[in-house]
Amino acid sequence: MSDQITQDYLRAKELYDIICNRVLGDDSPGVQQRVEIIRELESITGKEFRNTSEFHQEVQAYIKNKGERISSIGARIKKARKRGNWSLSQLARSLGFRSHSTFIMYEQNKRLPPKEVMEWLLQEENALGAHPMQNVTPPYGRSNP
Repeated sequence: MSDQITQDYLRAKELYDIICNRVLGDDSPGVQQRVEIIRELESITGKEFRNTSEFHQEVQAYIKNKGERISSIGARIKKARKRGNWSLSQLARSLGFRSHSTFIMYEQNKRLPPKEVMEWLLQEENALGAHPMQNVTPPYGRSNP
């Protein structure tokens, strides 16, 4: 997953909230803004909505699916870090990051981690038998427990 997926997910949530919370008026500019929001949501979700029911169903499914995928990554990073007795700073330094604040954002699902963090996560899960990958050498000087 990439930062673009996270941005699309957050944007879809923001736009859907505008529609559902009736932030826009019923006058001509408000209606035009709703149409533009719906077109943008069609672009983000990759679906063309034929009616109101389908609009709500598709956007809710998109938000739910992407939200679950994003939140599970943060929880998995935190769990692997704690199992390995790593502080945020230690983990960040071991992976070549200057600051641990980025890892706070990963664990809180505010940003999706880059490839090297996902590789570390898969290595940690494999070493603990928590992931189906087999025969993977642990990265960054760590050894299997």
